[in-house]
Amino acid sequence: MVFEFKEKDSCGVGFIASRGLPPTHGMTLKILECLSNLDHRGAKFADGTGDGAGVLTEIPYELLNAELDERNITLGKGKKLGLISCFFDSKELNESKELIQRKLIDFNIELLYWRKVPTDKEVLGTLAKQSKPSIFHAVISSDEKNEKKFEKTLYLFRKSLEKEISNHEFLNIHINSCSSRTVVYKGLFTATQASDFYWDLRNPLFKTRFGIFHQRFSTNTSSTWDKAQPLRMLAHNGEINTITSNYSWMQAREFDASSNFWKDDINLIKPFIDESISDSGQLDNAVELLVQSGRTLAHAQEMLIPSAWENNPRFTEDEKAFYQYHSFLTEPWDGPAAIVASDGLDIIAGLDRSGLRPMRWMISDRYVLCRGWSI
Repeated sequence: MVFEFKEKDSCGVGFIASRGLPPTHGMTLKILECLSNLDHRGAKFADGTGDGAGVLTEIPYELLNAELDERNITLGKGKKLGLISCFFDSKELNESKELIQRKLIDFNIELLYWRKVPTDKEVLGTLAKQSKPSIFHAVISSDEKNEKKFEKTLYLFRKSLEKEISNHEFLNIHINSCSSRTVVYKGLFTATQASDFYWDLRNPLFKTRFGIFHQRFSTNTSSTWDKAQPLRMLAHNGEINTITSNYSWMQAREFDASSNFWKDDINLIKPFIDESISDSGQLDNAVELLVQSGRTLAHAQEMLIPSAWENNPRFTEDEKAFYQYHSFLTEPWDGPAAIVASDGLDIIAGLDRSGLRPMRWMISDRYVLCRGWSI
């Protein structure tokens, strides 16, 4: 008797980026093609509802500028655009928008307009259709000329907003992304349904230089719209087995945390980690915290998911010193967990220390491609 094993037990994840090319819609189509090729990595309900899939790309500035022109909105000289992607409960739509608008005023961020993201719910399975949120983008701008400072302000805004949302028992708001660089399109569908559901992704004005893509296979959490990936910075293929202790240690650090970078704003970004979300979401929280605090994306990854450096002759003494120093600052987020991530400036990909979630990469004269799945 011959047994044939077809491993389909974890998410598919990856990224593709252009090399020295301007944003193009062709890249958007390549991202969607890469995502579609991971369709077999995801689970499905009997009605065709997917476990979740999505992409993270550059903000499609050309598309937004065309909409600004249609609305006769003039972006002031030197002002920077940003985009907040939101899932709302349709029954609480006005209250949700009003809360966000008040909070934007508190942070001196201008709301230019709300755009209802064009979608086609008919491609969804029954369960996904019944639970589908109202999906809106808040198109915003700021006088802040420094992009890093604008990103810092948006991070503080979102953390403050999340605190206020938690105080409203009946408001159900999820912020998919909040940035002047990147935007997330995700949902409870399969990889092949992404472009059919989100019409923006088929718009020739939707141009980008890179994209992270993810097809989910849930293992320890339920399938919901907000748990689909990519998250705000990363997409994650696997599990963090140490999540309970990781969360406890991060919570313990909050008590007397101080920062020359955040100063008095340190209290606005607490809690550092949201206990109510998945292990992938909590890792995303931790990566985001370190990057928004001034570290590079690669630095944050090596702090949280360090290589197996002890007694490894492959590492130089300086590299070992790096890992030894950071081992006193944070413990490893361990488990079979490959990640890809982007802050809009850099893209990284990395394995867990045991290489249990392998990834493959390829570089051509025009593109860099990386994707991973379990074997």
